[in-house]
Amino acid sequence: MQKSPRIRGAIIGARGGLISGIVAVLISLKYHFFINAYLVMVLTSIPGAFYGARYMQKANKSNEWLKLLFWSNTFTWVLPPIGFFTSAATHTINYRNQDADRKLFMRLASTCYWLSFINAIVLAKYLTISP
Repeated sequence: MQKSPRIRGAIIGARGGLISGIVAVLISLKYHFFINAYLVMVLTSIPGAFYGARYMQKANKSNEWLKLLFWSNTFTWVLPPIGFFTSAATHTINYRNQDADRKLFMRLASTCYWLSFINAIVLAKYLTISP
């Protein structure tokens, strides 16, 4: 019996999420502030991915809005929740994009994701220090 692509995608996503969750918990056993950064990443990346998928389903797509969203990855990493959201939305929208600037925007999204994650870890470390 063949599994549908949606079910297969859900299984792959759940397995990847479980593995990354276990890794986050193991890292948090040594560095207790890490779980806070991981939770911020998960809780803001998921809505960003849903926003990107929803935007792709809309019939009236604005190229100006897309360019603004994609280029916003250059500075949104400063605030990790916004950086994770824009990075996930950009990655989701560009996943099927075959334009000439696809690679540039995917690199911007990846860079924004990693800089947001580093910034979230640093902020979580300094915000969870007890006196």
